[in-house]
Amino acid sequence: MNWIVAIPLYNKSSTIERCLKSVLSQSLTEFDLLIVNDGSTDNSIAIVEECFSDSRINIVTTTNKGVSNARNIAIDYAVNNKHQYIAFLDADDYWENNHLELLDQLFKQYKDIQVVASNYNTHFNNYIKSNVFSKPIETTQILEDLFSYSFKSFPLSSSSFACNVEVFEKTGNYNTQLTHGEDTELFIRLGKLYKIGFNTSVTVHIDRTLSGSSSIAIKDRKYPEFTQLDDSNNLPLHAFIQTNLWRIAIEHKMYGQSDSFEEIKKKIDKNSLTVKQLFLLNLPGKLLYYLHQFKTRKY
Repeated sequence: MNWIVAIPLYNKSSTIERCLKSVLSQSLTEFDLLIVNDGSTDNSIAIVEECFSDSRINIVTTTNKGVSNARNIAIDYAVNNKHQYIAFLDADDYWENNHLELLDQLFKQYKDIQVVASNYNTHFNNYIKSNVFSKPIETTQILEDLFSYSFKSFPLSSSSFACNVEVFEKTGNYNTQLTHGEDTELFIRLGKLYKIGFNTSVTVHIDRTLSGSSSIAIKDRKYPEFTQLDDSNNLPLHAFIQTNLWRIAIEHKMYGQSDSFEEIKKKIDKNSLTVKQLFLLNLPGKLLYYLHQFKTRKY
């Protein structure tokens, strides 16, 4: 079977049923579904077992080691079972019923493309955010340079992209040493090596209505070493990486981590930031925190 869908699952009892229904109602029906139970302590798996009886569903249970490890288990499973394409879906997100079919069509339309994606919306409590890309994109198009489209919204998300399983032989798997930014790091590796087949139709819904702040203290978070991924000859990539460093710096300043803020700030190429970004970078941490709280309540 060509396709495998992988769902990392950890304590998502409130959303896993909706997630699974969206997968099992796909118009493209020939796929395997792997649920990687990352040591859930709620009744997430009970919901899966009680509500769904489908021969396509397989469950692998592991001790809680994080979403990157769960995704890597899915990648290894896909390799061992000779699947060609893998698509991921976070357990709090969901697909429109044509999502897999659309991705499959992209692979067929662009024979040499190894990575594809569709568009997505992000749902907050009082707001649905649509993507705005920094360059126009046709309904279906090959993104020759992923990062040149990424100054406003990023075309890839963990729940909206798919790739040939062989891609990971070149990029490597998800980095299990990271607590934050593991998706972004992988997407940088993908974007440096591969063009992306893209469709602007929104077939994925990213649910941020229940997302709270991370349980990992800011001082203990492990972020990608973005400077090691940078390429000064690729200006769009360079700008994208500087923006990610800026976001991390803002987060540290906002939560009173002045020493780590200064260390991160030193790594940022200020010439790659916008006037707005430079302005925010120099605001007091408490003011940044209040602005963040206001924005969070708004959404």
